[in-house]
Amino acid sequence: MRFYKLTHLMATLVIAWMSISAEPVLADAYQDGLHKAVVAILKKVEVTGLKSGTVLDFADLQGDATELGKYVAQDFADDLVNSANTFQLLDRTNLKQLLKENQMSTDGLVDPKTSQSLGNLIGIDTVLVGTVTPSGANAVHLSVRAVALGTGRIVATSSVDLPLSGTLAELSSHGIVGSPSGNEAKGADKSLADRLTPSSFKLVAKQLLIPQDILGWGQVQYAVENHTGAGLNMWLKSGSYTAGPCSSDLDNEAKGLPLATPNYSPPPPAFVPNAGVVRGTLVFGGQGCNVKDLGRLDPVAVTMSLEIKDGDQLIEVPLSTDGVSVGAFK
Repeated sequence: MRFYKLTHLMATLVIAWMSISAEPVLADAYQDGLHKAVVAILKKVEVTGLKSGTVLDFADLQGDATELGKYVAQDFADDLVNSANTFQLLDRTNLKQLLKENQMSTDGLVDPKTSQSLGNLIGIDTVLVGTVTPSGANAVHLSVRAVALGTGRIVATSSVDLPLSGTLAELSSHGIVGSPSGNEAKGADKSLADRLTPSSFKLVAKQLLIPQDILGWGQVQYAVENHTGAGLNMWLKSGSYTAGPCSSDLDNEAKGLPLATPNYSPPPPAFVPNAGVVRGTLVFGGQGCNVKDLGRLDPVAVTMSLEIKDGDQLIEVPLSTDGVSVGAFK
């Protein structure tokens, strides 16, 4: 009996020690993963010449800010300050104060109609937005996008899975910021424009093919998956898509989603049902979109913007995917 009690006590102590010792390991994995995402974003942002920005609260898939999203966004901002070479960051507390003084909200920084003027007002040219969503039982998936306020284009993306432990595990159960009942009735009163986020869709891009020299067009095949919970009418916004150094100056050659071109009546939209997929091809030309100018065939990010029809309103949703391989043809 005494031996049993001693064995039980030892087993309890071992389990407790393993639980305690696991926390620092998970904390290190969280910091390492977060730093990886920061470095990936900075590497792309700083080469674009963008000079300053701010990090908004990270949201869930419905676009709602959460306690966990606020926590991870602050850690992301702190790491970014310590890792940046040329990029300057506006402190999140100062951002809120500036917006309050001008009677504005952070929504203006993600609205294409007001983002540039608001950015000029508070002295930034970039905004970093992101989502924190479940990834298995003990992790969350962080996806971050850097958006140039002058153009509304996504210039950099990064994503990573982060382990849930300690404070993160506790915050993950708190739900929406300011909601007394966490996930209760999440997004129920929101309009379609408020509910649509880049995370409502998934952009998949196959290999970018570019010509060996300046004669020829680059192209990449894409697929857009609809995960909004509803069927939608949509277009591809004219001039909105890029693939690394390749820009969309050959709209008339793009295949798949119909193009919405400013100042012209658009063709009928493509109806994409919930959980449906639409496929097409983006075509690129111009200087830099060839092996001779590019020099190296490093993986690139592919970006595009959807335009969603909601009654008389058009809703723009930017999408991006990174790590797309590059190949050459003659």
